[in-house]
Amino acid sequence: MSRPRINPGSPSGSTTFSPESLEHLQVFHLPVKHPGVLDAIVMWFDLHLDEETHLSTSPEQDTCWEQAVFPVHRQHLTGSHCSTGELQVTEGDTIVVSATCRGDCIRMWVSEIQHHKDSGQFHSTAVTTHKQLKELSDKHEDSGMVVSATCDSAPVVEAAATPASLHQSSKDISTSSTAEQSVLPQTIYLQQTDICVLNDSRFNDAFYAAVKKCLSSNTGGVSSNVVDLTDFCTGDNMEMEGASTACEGRVNSGIAVLDITQGMSMVGLCAAKLGARKIRYSGQSSSSGKLVEALARRNGIPEGVVEFGPSCLEPGGSGALWDVVVTDLVEPSGVLRQQVLEDLALARAYSIRPEGTILPCAAAVYGVCVESEVLLRENRVLGSEQTLGLKVADYMNIFQATTHLDINLSTLPHKPLTEPFHIFNFKLEEETQENTLPSYLEQSRTFVVQASDSGTISAVPFWFEIWVDSSNRLSTRDDNCHWRQAAVVLDKPVAVEKGQQICLEASCQNSTISIVVK
Repeated sequence: MSRPRINPGSPSGSTTFSPESLEHLQVFHLPVKHPGVLDAIVMWFDLHLDEETHLSTSPEQDTCWEQAVFPVHRQHLTGSHCSTGELQVTEGDTIVVSATCRGDCIRMWVSEIQHHKDSGQFHSTAVTTHKQLKELSDKHEDSGMVVSATCDSAPVVEAAATPASLHQSSKDISTSSTAEQSVLPQTIYLQQTDICVLNDSRFNDAFYAAVKKCLSSNTGGVSSNVVDLTDFCTGDNMEMEGASTACEGRVNSGIAVLDITQGMSMVGLCAAKLGARKIRYSGQSSSSGKLVEALARRNGIPEGVVEFGPSCLEPGGSGALWDVVVTDLVEPSGVLRQQVLEDLALARAYSIRPEGTILPCAAAVYGVCVESEVLLRENRVLGSEQTLGLKVADYMNIFQATTHLDINLSTLPHKPLTEPFHIFNFKLEEETQENTLPSYLEQSRTFVVQASDSGTISAVPFWFEIWVDSSNRLSTRDDNCHWRQAAVVLDKPVAVEKGQQICLEASCQNSTISIVVK
């Protein structure tokens, strides 16, 4: 038997209910215990195995489970005109939470906030009758709006009524957009990572500045994003080969941009707003494409400027040549996007004008040796003690993944055993001779680093420094960016002593980075 508990952020306490009680619409009136802004409802489960034994998926417990998060949006309240100020609550206010459980899926939303006045009276942001709540629930059920949760605080994702399925609750994010006032709202599904990219202001600002530079020059010349990566590994500023600005030789309205980003991208739309004559999106999902089309109309971009189609990165393509090619070099999970280096090599050979530009233009990879029991525990079965004496580890660990994704080094419990070190450079604007492949496609090197502390190396996390152009630099280790980090987890941990020389062998093939500790 499981009993979910809900906690609307930190201002209010928790309440307990059983899933079967939500077969019909239920309304909870939760008193606010602490002042704050209501951002989300957090839900977790207490699992009662018998009368004496139970498990909890609450945030205080160290378990494999996460919690479901139902974000609170003003438009979810019946009074959708509510301002951000009205989501501010104080002690004595009441938060009204509506919930249903249909088809093994719990749906939950804040339908009303009752603000307490000094006089003892209440002011409600949305006076809602039970009948209106029922209609709102049915509307949510039919339209796919609101109603759901995510483990990572992104809006509107379905959360099933069994704890194990909470791991699947970050699948799709539903958001509504209206192309024009006269058009009915349509439901568009985005990955949670797409929302994070849209909110990554440093990322968007860097690409915007680079594209703006490409369209701002009216004088002749060649691309200046050929970068001297000398001393790049030490963190020094990259020096430009030549003094001209990026994308010189373009007329403001004559630039053609190919965006081969796999996820959500605003770069093409920004280029269109800045005056590019043609933007082609390639690699977008159908939902992302619909959203881009709607946003193009909302932002006054002339019809026909933005198009969707193949990238034509192979020989014998459409013959279209592009001035700028934009891509997402690194996935939000922290690794190179699948086949991205090969795509850029093909783009340079067949799709970009001789003086064309690739954004980003360069990148470098850094790493650090760490000791982390958490990484080992999440990457493999550690032994038979954890599996009730059954021999599972020897069989299951044959299939373990070498690279562990979605790591947040700032919160991961670990012990650094070396200082951060440089691994590879990628000069994506590298000029090659005819029939010669770029050097960044396949790289390998052996190098030595010194242990800064004693311990056992269990993994080598790595991250990227990305030069969008000569002036705009990003790091995938930045806590405020949409990226996480990845790590190569060692098959056999290696014990080291402080001051010991550690030999590492790194390689990059098929846009995949491998690291071995010798």
